[in-house]
Amino acid sequence: DIWMEVSSIQQVYLNLVINALDAMEGVGEKKIRIRFGVEGEFVQTSVSDSGCGISEEKLTNIFDLFYTTKPVGKGTGLGLGISRDIAHSHGGEISCESEVGAGTTFKILLPIEPEGNGGA
Repeated sequence: DIWMEVSSIQQVYLNLVINALDAMEGVGEKKIRIRFGVEGEFVQTSVSDSGCGISEEKLTNIFDLFYTTKPVGKGTGLGLGISRDIAHSHGGEISCESEVGAGTTFKILLPIEPEGNGGA
């Protein structure tokens, strides 16, 4: 079981899909892959795209509030910082791997609750 504040987690995934769509603008074959699995004590979700990718120097800043790789007027720089804060508030993590020209993958880890804990 994973216990979560649904609207917050929904915001994380919506933000990642919107970012993926933006990253694939002008790319020939557009693909978004969402995978689910278990990694130790966590449920892992990954959101991957076939977009333009993010350079290594920009990767270090992407979770900073008001930092954006998007053109002026296209993004606020809040989405990934807020997504990170939401993952942390649930006891989880969010990370990113990317290669310029080959796409980006965001990995979200959310803790699995032991049976009988955290329930309604």
